[in-house]
Amino acid sequence: MMPKISVNSLWIDSLLDPLIGGADDDDEVLHFRSLDPNDEAAVRAVIRERLVPYFRRMNAESVERIERAYRYYLHQPNFPWDHMFPGLLIPFLPPRNPKDFFVWLLDECFPTHDWSLNDPDSYEEVRDIDEPRLICRLKPETE
Repeated sequence: MMPKISVNSLWIDSLLDPLIGGADDDDEVLHFRSLDPNDEAAVRAVIRERLVPYFRRMNAESVERIERAYRYYLHQPNFPWDHMFPGLLIPFLPPRNPKDFFVWLLDECFPTHDWSLNDPDSYEEVRDIDEPRLICRLKPETE
């Protein structure tokens, strides 16, 4: 029997680190005040500016775990995408369908990736809150 592929939903949060807590920062809230969260092009521009550079600095193991988590959770009908923004204090509102934001995020970070999930039973959820913090390492910023 093949070992299960472990996934941790906290890897989804890890891509959002540069925006987490921004709802408590008056400057961030002011900066995003006019952002229409349903304007896909505008939100993708924010993703490219704030999140993609951060993602590109992640080590290979982190990128792999993020990819696995998104592949799995995008196909889970009860995953609480609508709770992500308020829970993480993102400094702008989510789109009408919050899952859309994460699909746009993935398209920007993994532009040629296929997100189909062939065998959901081969995955096993891990609930280790420390895993992303212990594994996620960033490469140094380049000038």
